[in-house]
Amino acid sequence: MDKTGQPHLHLNAMSAQPKRKKKKKNKKKKMLTAIATAAAALVLSYYYWLFLNNNNNNNNNKSNVREETDKVKEEHVDDDPTAAQLPLPPAPAGAWPFLGHLPLVAAHAAAPDALFAKLAATHGPVVMLQMGPSSRLLIISAIAPAKEALATRGKHFSSRFPSRAWDRVTEGGRNLVMAPYGAHWRRMRRSAHAILSPGALADMDSVLAREADHLVSRLHALHSSSNTVDAEQLFLHYSVNVIFSTTVGVSFDRSDDPALVRLLATAHELMAVLGAGSVAEYLPGWLVAHPLAQPFLKVLSRGTDKVIDKTLLEITNGFVRDRLLALQTVLAAEDPADREARRSSGGMSYGEELLLRLLHNGGNATSDSDSDQQEQPLTFDEIKLLLVDLMIAGM
Repeated sequence: MDKTGQPHLHLNAMSAQPKRKKKKKNKKKKMLTAIATAAAALVLSYYYWLFLNNNNNNNNNKSNVREETDKVKEEHVDDDPTAAQLPLPPAPAGAWPFLGHLPLVAAHAAAPDALFAKLAATHGPVVMLQMGPSSRLLIISAIAPAKEALATRGKHFSSRFPSRAWDRVTEGGRNLVMAPYGAHWRRMRRSAHAILSPGALADMDSVLAREADHLVSRLHALHSSSNTVDAEQLFLHYSVNVIFSTTVGVSFDRSDDPALVRLLATAHELMAVLGAGSVAEYLPGWLVAHPLAQPFLKVLSRGTDKVIDKTLLEITNGFVRDRLLALQTVLAAEDPADREARRSSGGMSYGEELLLRLLHNGGNATSDSDSDQQEQPLTFDEIKLLLVDLMIAGM
């Protein structure tokens, strides 16, 4: 205490902490302000465009969506003249302006199947969600409409959404999974059917038996040395080895092989970013193409672009391409009699089968015209992309 009897005031050590540098704080504040301003400008531009469009056409958003859907139905469902008059599937209430049902899907990101089941119980087996201002998501939760969409009217639903991310991963939509319906897709499908026919799959029984023997051996070895076994990791290793062996003739002895771990991690990262999509997929095309929006979209797509670059470098133009080049060299130098004996015994991978067709054609493949499609092999790059489809699906 001092002479007056008042206690001395002791400042807490926390109050004496140095303040952050104002320069760094101001820089961060300016960046956040710029991003917020750009986002607000994009939203305002969109609503201003809607206002002008509605005044010019005396239509609302609902009629615009209906006209677009009717146009698609007229183009694709010409065998059913009444289909163009059918209403759109039901949609849950509570769609946000501009965002649509994106907040609803984001709130159930951990368990989307539970959301779809709830929507089916409330609205029926076919439900439509508005994903942003320009994209819609059709959810089918019953066997009958799924069979109609995928089998009865399969050609009308064969094309995929041409997103920027998928376009980059598939080198311009030149693979099988994301290719638009047309001559190229039919050509890729015929080649896939040739290597995945019942007879061709039966030829791979030796590969399945070999990998199954390896799995049992690993289980026995681990059980002998430890009381606990990571069964999930073992079966993942088994399934990946089956896919790699059948596609490019490679298998990994250990599940912790650095090359295998890196490939699996890259594939999982790719599926995560492609499943979520990029911001550009949920915005109107005119807005995405606007010069003022490019810096903003580039920043938002930085994470997705990084994963895609990694995938192209390590899987598509790395592991798969290098393995195909090695197989191509072996096939070219192999004695034709030995090659045919190995082929008849089921010792060839899918990649070798496709490369052999290209080799028999003198290394030349034609374009995607519909003439003589049955005799035309895939190009080297098309084989690479088809095998990536099969491998990513198995990983």
